[in-house]
Amino acid sequence: MCAQTYGYFDIGEHAWMLLDRIRVDAFERAIKAVVRPGDVVADIGTGTGVLAAMAAKAGARRVYAVDRAPILEVARALFAENHVDNIIEVIRDDARKVEFPEPPNVVVSEMVGNFGIEEDMLGMFNTIAAKCTPDVRFIPSGLTLFFVPLAEVGLKEELERLSNFSSDLTMHSFVARMANRPVHHRITASEILGRDRAPQFIPTVGGGTTIDELRCTMEMTRSGTVNAIGTYYHLLLAEDITLTTGPDGPPTHWTNIKFPVYPPLELKAGDTIEMTLYPKFLPGAGVWSWEIQAGSEKRSGDSMATLMGNSLDFLGGLRLKRSSPELKKNPFHLTRLAAALGGDIRDLKAMAARLKGALPTEFADEKDAHRQLLYLLDAMDALE
Repeated sequence: MCAQTYGYFDIGEHAWMLLDRIRVDAFERAIKAVVRPGDVVADIGTGTGVLAAMAAKAGARRVYAVDRAPILEVARALFAENHVDNIIEVIRDDARKVEFPEPPNVVVSEMVGNFGIEEDMLGMFNTIAAKCTPDVRFIPSGLTLFFVPLAEVGLKEELERLSNFSSDLTMHSFVARMANRPVHHRITASEILGRDRAPQFIPTVGGGTTIDELRCTMEMTRSGTVNAIGTYYHLLLAEDITLTTGPDGPPTHWTNIKFPVYPPLELKAGDTIEMTLYPKFLPGAGVWSWEIQAGSEKRSGDSMATLMGNSLDFLGGLRLKRSSPELKKNPFHLTRLAAALGGDIRDLKAMAARLKGALPTEFADEKDAHRQLLYLLDAMDALE
């Protein structure tokens, strides 16, 4: 029924997530553990409204169900059907712009992707925190990221098949470019060749709104050929309530992200691998560049290298336009966008620097400009 969906405008996309009972049941347990009678709850990115309805059933006095998408029509029907529409106030807007009638003291959201943080959960939660009571509680409150070296069978087979494409043709340039493309497959225990020496805990509030880079050190626990670095996380929903995308947990609708190591590295047990990952989160998708070192051997990758064409081609691939009707409503938005689009838009850091330089009084720093730039690009989505 949900084998192919068409994004968040398709009810099948939401059904696919709701059918993930591991995810839904964990959030329900967390809501019951955190929400107390009389609480004011904000459900950010409410979607079908299931989490908002759970909060109302848990005793919340008022729930704000916030989303900017038309799925809210489904949420309204669900609230009425379950007799909680008198408790829940539906707000169709970007949660960053919302002024809540009453400050929430609980915030819940499932803005969690395959990597954990690529749906701007950190930026969203930190912005909303300023609109909440001082003792506000967040679901989730943070996540722990793990990086592990892999002997990834599927990636190995695909690149080998492309390398041996034909007896008359070579595909080396294509394969080298393809090796910059992260793979979205579930990690299995059998392909793990090592461990993360110091998994990183990232709080959803108080630890910063963006992450410019992530560094990790991995240790090989058995000898083998490393052709990818895999990531998974433990999501902390409430005390003693976690969700994991790791190989030790049950499958969920999330997959794992595996960053290719090309050419592969032949390593022995006890060897260490240093990795620096640079997130470049775009609206609706996460892209990255990465650097890897094991002894004297160095490898790198950049998923932007798998995209082809110039800036306008890239905008078109994201279904974006410079002539966005929403941007036309606000000439200042157009001024910002024009300043940012002066060069190659695939380099968001450079775009943010241009934006800050063109409008120096409008942004606290380049990180603020970077965040606003993401909002601008996000405002342009789904435009023909």
